[in-house]
Amino acid sequence: MPCSICRNDGHNYKTCPDLSSEEREQLIQKNKKKKEDAIKKRKEIEARRKKRKDDLERKKKSTKTLIEVSNLNNYNIVVYWGFKYFPDQGIDDIVHRLVQIRPYESKSIWIIKGSHRIVAFPMLEVLLSPTVTEHHLTGTFNDDRVKVIDVNLEDYTEENIVIPKVEYEPPKTDIDQWKEFGLKSNFLLKEIEKLSTYVDEDGNRVAHEKYDNIGPFIEMIQDIKEPKCTTPFDRDFAGIPSTFTNVT
Repeated sequence: MPCSICRNDGHNYKTCPDLSSEEREQLIQKNKKKKEDAIKKRKEIEARRKKRKDDLERKKKSTKTLIEVSNLNNYNIVVYWGFKYFPDQGIDDIVHRLVQIRPYESKSIWIIKGSHRIVAFPMLEVLLSPTVTEHHLTGTFNDDRVKVIDVNLEDYTEENIVIPKVEYEPPKTDIDQWKEFGLKSNFLLKEIEKLSTYVDEDGNRVAHEKYDNIGPFIEMIQDIKEPKCTTPFDRDFAGIPSTFTNVT
């Protein structure tokens, strides 16, 4: 192969007599740099190709997807997300607050279908929970809170999540329970009073003769006064007749 400098045979640029030692060294260093740059560029191309391949594999394993969550219930729900529950692998069942959805509304959320779990509760279940914090719930697999949905998204085949209609009766506070107890008891006593008494000429309610022995009992019932603060909502909530009865 002829010399690339003088085009004569028998030698190459490293031993060409037409080059001075300084020119020869400069040319050697120049060619050396070209080779190093070519190797560096090839490595960069290979690294980019590998990165694209790794990113593609990672995307296949954990792709974030934008999905729509729709609430078909007539009460607010709170949606939480967490990772699939694997206690044997040290993965707990803590779920983190994601979004609140009003009745008959929808919201879009980002999820990872391969590893995420979605849990939704009626809002009152969250507000009245003794173990709730601002951001997460614990023990959601084992407690008695009402869940309207609890799915591992890996097993969820639908494109979007529709929260089905779930009959839900809000938990009652201690005061609500006492109100219900008192109003129902009083209602039953008043009904017993009506059945066992009649109104005399003076407008007084007195016991029938066959119930004469319960006279003192009737007087005690008449002394029971329903609190003025009682509302039609309280009566309806207790399941006794109110202004809402038979209203459609």
